[in-house]
Amino acid sequence: MARDHEFTARFSYPVDADAVYQLLTDTAFLKARSEAFGEREVEVKKHGNTITNLRLIDVELPAFARALFAPTNTVLDLKVWDPATRTAKFTVDVKNVPTRVGGTVKIVPTETGCDYIVDVQVSCKVPLIGGKLEVFVASATNKALDREYEYNRSKLAEPR
Repeated sequence: MARDHEFTARFSYPVDADAVYQLLTDTAFLKARSEAFGEREVEVKKHGNTITNLRLIDVELPAFARALFAPTNTVLDLKVWDPATRTAKFTVDVKNVPTRVGGTVKIVPTETGCDYIVDVQVSCKVPLIGGKLEVFVASATNKALDREYEYNRSKLAEPR
């Protein structure tokens, strides 16, 4: 039975929305960020407003999942951006793992810079342990968003 776990992550940047949008749609930056996080075989491509980031990642699996899933996985992150509104729809596909992660990204101007808002939906179709796996994936996604935010913020603070 499919389950759903949803959450919203909100981050504030002290720079304008256009600067954040430019950074987050720069394929060289996205590749460098993935590599800085220890991800391997990173391939970032842009086709029009669609950006794909294909890579190998290592995950510390919880005990209940170790017998079923590998700790190294191929991940495909796909974002389709609307440059006019600085919004995107995204999906994250972890090969050979029966979960679905998707949602929307919004970069919204504020008086002091902009907010980066990510609405995330996680679903899993595994009997018995699906709920636990879904919570684990949602938690790992939230931690990854926090780590990306800190990295992005540090790069935006560097002199250009």
